[in-house]
Amino acid sequence: MVRVFGVSLAWPVFLKLAAAALLVIAASIGIAIWLERVLRAWVRRRGLSSEGQALRVRLVILPVLLVGALHLTLNALELPHNLQAEVSRILGVVNLALALYLIAQVALALLARLTARSAEGRRVGSEILTLARIVLVVVFGALLLDNLGIHLTALLTTLGIGSLALALALQDTLSNFFAGLYLRADRPVRPGDYVRLDTGDEGTVVHIGWRSTRLHTLANNTVVLPNDRLAKAVVTNYDLPTPHVPVDVRVTVPYDAPLARVEALLVEAVARARGDVDGILAEPAAAVRLVPGFGPDGLELTVGARVGAYRTQFPAQDAIRRHIVALFRDAGIAMPPARVLRIAAAANDGAWTERPPAS
Repeated sequence: MVRVFGVSLAWPVFLKLAAAALLVIAASIGIAIWLERVLRAWVRRRGLSSEGQALRVRLVILPVLLVGALHLTLNALELPHNLQAEVSRILGVVNLALALYLIAQVALALLARLTARSAEGRRVGSEILTLARIVLVVVFGALLLDNLGIHLTALLTTLGIGSLALALALQDTLSNFFAGLYLRADRPVRPGDYVRLDTGDEGTVVHIGWRSTRLHTLANNTVVLPNDRLAKAVVTNYDLPTPHVPVDVRVTVPYDAPLARVEALLVEAVARARGDVDGILAEPAAAVRLVPGFGPDGLELTVGARVGAYRTQFPAQDAIRRHIVALFRDAGIAMPPARVLRIAAAANDGAWTERPPAS
């Protein structure tokens, strides 16, 4: 005798029941695999994508076939009345689990399709689907346990109070997590971008995590910013819409200096600096403007160039400055002693100041 679900069965009956169950499982798996292959062949003939929910038919068809075949098989077998009642109760729970499983699959498929419609959704689609799976498992698990006679009222009450306390304790962490989702979806900053915050922090974004974002500064340090703080900050991104940064070099020459010759020397200085520093762009070409114009000590001109990245502007400024000094000396053009060469990157918004030499 063998006890199954609290019912004593003779060995022949048990073996017959076990053989029928194994046969049903094997047949269901075989039919599901066959249907999947048929669907794959149909998709290939249609020239459709080989990815997607359509080719995961085994995950949906197999449970349906298995439960349906078990129903038919167990109803066809002559089982004892008490075992029949116990099996019917178990099959009822299995039916509920199957229904919840299919609902979850449909909900996840719709959510995946919804997130795939936009670039923002695709960037955070995996995190959203993971959260949705966790919620579905918790809710549907509670429904199944309640259907099995395991009442969770007291447990849910305890978990509710504990969850509230945990949410309050992890308020900052949760805020940083959802801020990280926002940063990945909206992408105001991206890894590799050089950014400056209104708080004064600046550097190259090297990593955007679920809690914090790391910046690599020009001083070779790492600044760790909570995502919540970065999401609320006013950010200047020097790599959007393009990483090109204008570099302006201002110089003052005497009023009697040959203007055309000075302009040609400034353009030549940029061309020579391009050979010294990688990243000074040949296009657009360097341009010389009589700006600001007429100064108290002479003509004030600005030669403008562009560099390929924010970091390149500083060595570019140094190289252009050195070549201007060398070319002006060779040409015999003197800069008024009351003024000094001023380098001003347009991205700095006038951050560079000019100081007269000490007397």
